[in-house]
Order: sequence, then C-alpha cells, then structure tokens
Amino acid sequence: MRRMLSFLIIIGIACAATADSQLVPGSRLSHSAQAPIAIRLYLEPSTGSYFHVPLIFRETSDNALLNTAPLLPQGRTVYISKAQMSDIQSLIAESIFSWEWNSTTTAFEPFMGLEPSQRLQIAVLYSPAGMASGYVARDETCGKLAAFDIPLKSEPRALWEAQLFRFDYGCSVPLFRRDRYPDHDKQ
Repeated sequence: MRRMLSFLIIIGIACAATADSQLVPGSRLSHSAQAPIAIRLYLEPSTGSYFHVPLIFRETSDNALLNTAPLLPQGRTVYISKAQMSDIQSLIAESIFSWEWNSTTTAFEPFMGLEPSQRLQIAVLYSPAGMASGYVARDETCGKLAAFDIPLKSEPRALWEAQLFRFDYGCSVPLFRRDRYPDHDKQ
C-alpha cells in the first residue's frame, strides 16, 4: 500500500498565486477537514492530437447514479460512493502534495474553457469552501494514476473510466478493454 501511495507524490507546483488564491508550497491536503464533493483530473498537452476531457469523481448517495459516467460541461463525471470518495481523498492527502488553495472557486468551470496543461492537475472541490489544486509531472502521470485503481476496484464503471483516462495518455493498463462500456463514446 505504501508503494501505491508513493505513486501520488507531487513534484512541486508552478502556478502563480493570484489575488484570490494563496500558494502554500509544501502544504498538504487535510483528510480530516471537510469532505470533498468532487475531484477532477485534467491533463491536456498542447501537442495532443485530440482534446482530453477532464475526469471528475463526484460522490453520490443515489444508487441510480452509481455505475454511470455522463459527459457534462465540466467533464466526464463518474459517480462514486462516499466510501470511495473518502478512499481517494485519503490516497491523495497522505501523499506529498503541494497545494494551491482558492477560496473563491466553488464549482468546476466548463472544460471547453480550460487552458492546456503539460502536467496532470488534480483539483479537489470543497463547496462552498473552495478548491485545492495540485500538479503531477507529466513523466510521473502513469504511475500516479495507477494508484486510483485500488479505491475504485469495487465500482466497475468508475475503475474503467479511470483506466481509460490513463490508457488515453499512452499508459500501460493490463487487460484493459476499451469496448466494455460502448455508451462512453456515444455521448
């Protein structure tokens, strides 16, 4: 487990602080604080051959939403249980992340307005409290994303969407079947 957690080590943060956000180098995400309502993964290399939609994990208590992943204006939204959200938050909180906190951001913006990013951005939304953002170096993305398989293993659609996200960046995903959820490409 420790080895998997080490996959999520972040190599610094290079975002400039703005008037409504504070850069706190070396700060860690507190798992004991307020529970997140959503976690977004986003990586869009400027040299990509197509646009990669962000992957969002959103907690739900509605069983009808579990095992679904609609494409919404903010990104591909995978609905997961409270326990899975807690496990993902623990996974990233126990890692050595540097976070930028923005207290005025209370919702994810539509993905069509996002700037290209050469590094994986992990954004944790705490509404109405704000959003924390951390970054992963591009050459470490595959290994760090592989750690998400553990907390998502009990939810087949969530696991598949996380693995597809990795697969689309050229990461090795053993036994991955792209055709398992044909509705993914029909949205």
